[in-house]
Amino acid sequence: MSQISNNYVIGHFDWEARGRFTLGVILSAVLFGAFGMNVLGPWDLSGAISLLLVDNQTLLLLRLIGLLVAVGVLSTIIVDGRIKFFGVFVACLGVGLPIMKTAGMGYLMVRLQVGKEFVNSQVLWAYLVLETCLWAVALFALLAAVYATERWIGKDAAEPVREKKVAKGKAAGKGKDIFDGILSTVATVVGALIFVSLLAASQDKGQIIFATFTGFLIASFLAEQLTETSHPMWHCLAVPSVAIIAYSYTWMNPDRPPGFEAVLNIAPNSLARILPIEYIFIGTAGVILGNWYSQRLRYFKENG
Repeated sequence: MSQISNNYVIGHFDWEARGRFTLGVILSAVLFGAFGMNVLGPWDLSGAISLLLVDNQTLLLLRLIGLLVAVGVLSTIIVDGRIKFFGVFVACLGVGLPIMKTAGMGYLMVRLQVGKEFVNSQVLWAYLVLETCLWAVALFALLAAVYATERWIGKDAAEPVREKKVAKGKAAGKGKDIFDGILSTVATVVGALIFVSLLAASQDKGQIIFATFTGFLIASFLAEQLTETSHPMWHCLAVPSVAIIAYSYTWMNPDRPPGFEAVLNIAPNSLARILPIEYIFIGTAGVILGNWYSQRLRYFKENG
């Protein structure tokens, strides 16, 4: 494929770019709107989406990966691979459609308590750590497919945000890029732990979605401003890390009152009010948008 020299910058779209962006979002909404609930829908359509409530976890993950990859690759092609991880962003937004229609962590804990699947809530948090890792597998499959598509199209061409720093970047070498990437991941993790916990003020589903998306967006924006990473991949790696830290903390602190749901009302367990699937996909959409806004600000500073 031929190299593409001009990438789109958020906030600086021409009409063609706006059309491509809108078409990609519509594609995701249509596919997930039509098939999302069939792929992810729990046994109770008003219940929570969790691998703990399905019989065949492997089949569900495979179906989800297929839908994610299809949306991610097609939407990447629509924008000519000129917006980093656009395919990941719209696919994660698509997963958000069935997530917003269903219940949250409170429902899951009450459902499991009534069914007596777990002896105590401490065991539940260990399983939620594992569930986070399983949802992360689907996310990483999406990241790999979109990244490969971007490179196939020619996404690794010159970037307008960094055109003045190409020579400097080559001289610094890949070692510095990796160091900056790791530093950005750590900064995103720390920022998300702070902002998400502050914003997740209640168990209301709308508040949880807002807290997850906005908290990761702010954390990613600030981390990218501090480290100037070359790709939003580094911020995406922070998302499952935050979820694992949140559930592990609750898991390792078993001195809680009786009743699973009561755990969620004890500080600092606001981070535990978020389901693994909400962390993985809503959080990833947030960090990518935060990275784009940071790139936009840098582009504006350098180009006026």
